[in-house]
Amino acid sequence: MAQLQSIEPQQYYYPANELHLTILSIISCVAGFKLNDIQSERYVDIFLQCMHKIKPIEIHFAGVTASSSCVSTAHVTAVRLKTQMRDAQHFVDVLNGHRKHDFGYIRLTEFDLVFNNWYQNLSETQNLAHWSVGKTATRLVYGCK
Repeated sequence: MAQLQSIEPQQYYYPANELHLTILSIISCVAGFKLNDIQSERYVDIFLQCMHKIKPIEIHFAGVTASSSCVSTAHVTAVRLKTQMRDAQHFVDVLNGHRKHDFGYIRLTEFDLVFNNWYQNLSETQNLAHWSVGKTATRLVYGCK
């Protein structure tokens, strides 16, 4: 990331603590959408019902991919391309050097249902429910019983 950031510093680079893996996007980010526009407790109920059937998920992070809007691996977006690049060829050359890079594996046992902005900044993310495989669920939505 540091190498990419030195080439194209004006792009958005996710801080390490904000990297996330989206398993399922239920409500895509829509300008002006607010959590109180929906009955969030109903989404929590469905999330918790579905999670009872979930076993741990293993993800292999191998290689990188890029689109006109981002750079990612295994659907973890690391860079949002928000402005025109100054040195696109150098940036692409670095990415090509990592196309087959093995970043390793992760075993997911913790899942959250969240309300977030496009970048999923922690300051804007609200946890609605949490599920730990093999443990008890946690409802985090105010007013849910």
